[in-house]
Amino acid sequence: MINPLTIMKKPLFYSFLLRFIPVLVFILFAGKSKAALNGTYTIDPKKPASSTNYQNFASATGDLANGTRTDGGKPNGNGVLGAVTFNIANGTYSEQLFLLNINATSGSSITFQSDSGDSSKVIIAPVNFPAQYYLQTSCCVYYSTYINFTKITLKQGPYCSGCIGLNSTSNIIFRNCVFQSKDNSSVVFEDLSDNGNIVIFNNIFTGGGTAIHELAGSSS
Repeated sequence: MINPLTIMKKPLFYSFLLRFIPVLVFILFAGKSKAALNGTYTIDPKKPASSTNYQNFASATGDLANGTRTDGGKPNGNGVLGAVTFNIANGTYSEQLFLLNINATSGSSITFQSDSGDSSKVIIAPVNFPAQYYLQTSCCVYYSTYINFTKITLKQGPYCSGCIGLNSTSNIIFRNCVFQSKDNSSVVFEDLSDNGNIVIFNNIFTGGGTAIHELAGSSS
């Protein structure tokens, strides 16, 4: 004889599964989803590496590009969820500020700026370069979009071909910065035609060489 209670329980059990499974799937996928940067961070080699402080540029840009760091801190990236600002502590930095494949948007731009607001207090003057470097410049931006640089000094180091190197980039702004070159160009475009909406506004150019130089391609 069939128990009528058994017949009644099965629909209730199936109804429970239909309601519970979507919740379980959401929890599992939410736990595996990647984080991204959003808000204000510092770059300060004198402070411990943390979720909000990077000890070097390589950790900040590596976190943005692929969620990796070299300073031992916990990664936040990769990518951005909103506007991101890096406040750079006063000091002279001997590494290249290298950005590769970092794509922000107009509403979620990335800004590197002097924490003190004094461009003369933050000096980027690299003496060595990553193993896979592109242009040997103090600041090199490749295949990236919507990045701002404000109130910092880019100084041509002993092995640099210039202060800024750009290729295949768009919506890049240098504002209130200082470019200290020696005998080479301050701003170097590998191919000007591959770049778009590059703004160089209210900056100071010092030293020899030309202000802007294009290595290849043609411009109009």
